[in-house]
Amino acid sequence: MRLVASPLAILTAFILSSAELTKQNLRCFKTTDFNPFGVRYARRYRDGLDNPWQHNWPPSYSQTWPCGFTLCRISMPRPAKTCYWCGAPAISAEHAPPRNLFPSGEELRLVTVPSCKAHNEDFHLLDERFRVYLQGTSNSEIAATLFGDKTLRGLTLKPGLINSISAASVPAIFEGEKTRAISISSADHDAYIEKITRALYFHHFRERYQGTIRGACSHFHSDKLDFRQLILLYHSVSPSLTVGQNAHPDIFRYEIGRAIEPGGTGMFLRATFYGDITVFVLGTP
Repeated sequence: MRLVASPLAILTAFILSSAELTKQNLRCFKTTDFNPFGVRYARRYRDGLDNPWQHNWPPSYSQTWPCGFTLCRISMPRPAKTCYWCGAPAISAEHAPPRNLFPSGEELRLVTVPSCKAHNEDFHLLDERFRVYLQGTSNSEIAATLFGDKTLRGLTLKPGLINSISAASVPAIFEGEKTRAISISSADHDAYIEKITRALYFHHFRERYQGTIRGACSHFHSDKLDFRQLILLYHSVSPSLTVGQNAHPDIFRYEIGRAIEPGGTGMFLRATFYGDITVFVLGTP
């Protein structure tokens, strides 16, 4: 004879299983299957930044209640919340690339990684300056639109940012007319590229990059790497690179890869901002 659980038995099983989960200090649980012959609950961990971690059956814990229902729980190590750059305890999430490069009010689905204060919030002014640099340098229509609709309006509310950019500008002549050129420090250039690169590496490979990162940009001069040599290197390694997913490839797109060798791990990144500003990054052990 087949027994079919009554609504009361179902409710009893739900209450008992909820109490058991609470007693064992589980953060949350999710019903994955519900039928007259059993109720299963799967523990679903989250890393504190609302990124789901997927787990597979079978569960590591199973208990059958007198009413005939089964409580199952997946028990997996909880991912450590440490900074993508330095390994310090994470208190926030860093976006790669920064959110301010994109339109406001959209669901962007950007890469986010756990971060300490020094490698997220303390980069705020750097992010603001490079938004101006990138949008002002690019010849794309979307960069010009974002600069006029969003960035320029924000600058009027931040006189300190305007002053810092003006202080770094120098007189110049462009197409026969007097203007001013913005001077970008190599330290700012390197820090901006490095923070995006380390965040993307952490996102793809779930570990911090331990080597040295150097980058060169098509629109900003760098005396550390030869941009032409990096173009040749890119063509040789491009078949092994992973193409990153992004909701706005016209604003930012990238390819990333790594090579694990006995002497350490090397990595390579190609990133493009607003369709015409290209950055090559080389990581060496």
